Amino acid sequence: MYETSSVSNNGEFSLNVGHHSVVQKGDVGSAYVYALQLRDNAQSTYVLRRSKSGGAFTQILDLHGTAAGHTQTWSYAGPNNWFIGTKSSNGWAIQIARVNIKNNGGYHDTHFDFPRLAHLDRAGNLSYTGSLVRAEAAVSPDHTKFLLVTVDSNGKGYFTIYNLSAINNALDSVQNNDGAHRYFDIGKIESNEIIDSFVIEKLFSNNVNDTSYVLHSLQGFDIDNDNNVFISSQKAPIINTRTGAFPKGNTFHKEILVIPANARYDQNQWTNVNLSASGVIDQPHTGRHTEVEGIQAIDSNNAYLTVAYHIKKKKSDGTYVSYTDYSTIYKLSWY
Repeated sequence: MYETSSVSNNGEFSLNVGHHSVVQKGDVGSAYVYALQLRDNAQSTYVLRRSKSGGAFTQILDLHGTAAGHTQTWSYAGPNNWFIGTKSSNGWAIQIARVNIKNNGGYHDTHFDFPRLAHLDRAGNLSYTGSLVRAEAAVSPDHTKFLLVTVDSNGKGYFTIYNLSAINNALDSVQNNDGAHRYFDIGKIESNEIIDSFVIEKLFSNNVNDTSYVLHSLQGFDIDNDNNVFISSQKAPIINTRTGAFPKGNTFHKEILVIPANARYDQNQWTNVNLSASGVIDQPHTGRHTEVEGIQAIDSNNAYLTVAYHIKKKKSDGTYVSYTDYSTIYKLSWY
């Protein structure tokens, strides 16, 4: 695997959303900057936006109940429409909804309110060997391709790239169904609408000492116009509740993995953007520690990266907790 720590920071979009929890996914659009945030002990999903030129964030979507789900998906689907993860199962979203923020924004407490993609373990005609635990989606910068990623209970990753038009047509076909039937079985997408599909057998393990797996944190996923796939990765730092320190071993490696379109199964041709070694997003001597979040691809060497900064906070009983100080989006380039 090619590794680089030659990374430059080419700008920043602050995410001062007024609530101190991690922004899971930031998105830089043509007119607005968006922030997707989990609140209420990760039981609710909120989306806010502000003008790209600045100003205050305003809330456009708040999801609760089965409408919510731990997700890092917030991707443009077409005019006023966005993809987001929904229907929580053991915390993670397992369906992808399309939300019209103009006509159907605001408060929702059921995934039945949206047209959505379901049975995601049937995507791409891939053989599924575990149980589905997480699903994420992304759209290419030119808005022509749709990436679906699912992860199973064995840490195996399944990747399928579709023509975006086919996904939107499928969702249009169920848009007016009653809520329980307002879903499209993704296994029924015509095979000629599949651009590419592949699996990574040992994509993820939560055990940082198990080096047989590629990554030990899965944060964001995205795709560029050339079908390169991006994964951002870093576990949240762990605080010593007695001392308030984030000791060595409790702050974790951060990276961006780029899987090229022509080498899905040849890891020697993959790129590891080593953000730990580069130090480009670190804030030494401030007490802040990073947690890398969602990624928005620009091209094979450029991306927007959402980063949360954690600090210590002392409780009334004298113990400490890790507290989200703030989140931001950086525009990064690597060489």
